[in-house]
Amino acid sequence: MAAAGLRQLVEREISEYRAEYASDIVEGVWIQVRGTRFGTGDALRLVVACEDITEVKTAEASLRRLTGKLLRLQDEERRRISRELHDATAQNLLGATLGIGQALRLAPRLKRTARAALEESRSLIEQSQREIRTVSYLLHPPMLDEAGLPAALRWLCDGFSKRTEISVDLQISPEIARLPEEVEAALFRIAQEALANVHRHSASAAARVTLTLDTPSEASSTVVLSIEDDGRGMPLGIVEAVVSGKRSRNLQNLGIGLMGMRERLHQLGGELKIHSSAQGATVHVAVPLPASIPIVSGPILST
Repeated sequence: MAAAGLRQLVEREISEYRAEYASDIVEGVWIQVRGTRFGTGDALRLVVACEDITEVKTAEASLRRLTGKLLRLQDEERRRISRELHDATAQNLLGATLGIGQALRLAPRLKRTARAALEESRSLIEQSQREIRTVSYLLHPPMLDEAGLPAALRWLCDGFSKRTEISVDLQISPEIARLPEEVEAALFRIAQEALANVHRHSASAAARVTLTLDTPSEASSTVVLSIEDDGRGMPLGIVEAVVSGKRSRNLQNLGIGLMGMRERLHQLGGELKIHSSAQGATVHVAVPLPASIPIVSGPILST
């Protein structure tokens, strides 16, 4: 691999070359080869450097493990908070609503101002109940655990359309049943973040979400999620930074959500691609599945 790249450098097919590879001699050692060509004719010069980057690779592996742990803890905390909101806070508000209703029934001769105040309080509590239910489901929708990713995506897209007035065309291959828990959680969060970015940044009136299964062979399969919009696209620097993993100040414009997508996929051995233009943007993710996941063919369903 390194020889082929250096040959391209010598033959002027490329001006710079960089490659990283594990040493064949010492186990656990990583080497980086960098080559640069400058000058022309008799003044042509090549600079080749070989570096031991084992410490860098070790640090990157440690960071990936830490990132994976943090993502798992984040999902567990979201699940816990969602459960607390649903089981405790929402039930307390329900009790307060019932108490006000009982007070209104037991005191029919209340002054008009007092009755109006109680009615307003009940209305505000009921509104809070609805908002808490929405927040609870956004933190961790129960159907993700109970019915799987397809049902959770339908709920997400329906709710997103109602809240934002952005129409969402959702297509799901019916052969996708239950997936590994970590895959379902990652794909749901990615769809959630991508749709949030459509609402916040794209100025698009419509979005398309597609969940399909790619089965190139009986021994392997890949679940593919795509989110598209017809908006103004993303800045080129942000797309390059997210896909490559390089730091960019421009990422602050879209928050840390896009980087979170990349990190979640990295933990699963998945791939993130972003295509952006003045006509819109597409977030495309692919995650390989274990060979044990059952595959059943069928047409694509749309909602």
